Amino acid sequence: QASALSCCQVALRLWEHPYNKVCGDCGAANPEWASVNLLLVICQHCAGMTAHLVHVKIINAEGCVTAE
Repeated sequence: QASALSCCQVALRLWEHPYNKVCGDCGAANPEWASVNLLLVICQHCAGMTAHLVHVKIINAEGCVTAE
């Protein structure tokens, strides 16, 4: 029986992927945030820009701190 991945597990898999070394929005290097429902890594600046969007779950690389 398969179990669902947690948000942190999804984010960690996103950061591990070799293509996710730049922000998916602006192209900045080493993004520290991930949108787990959009499957996108983003920099701190772009994470702040998307924080107002409804139903976008953003995870921080340090400790998987979540913001909705």
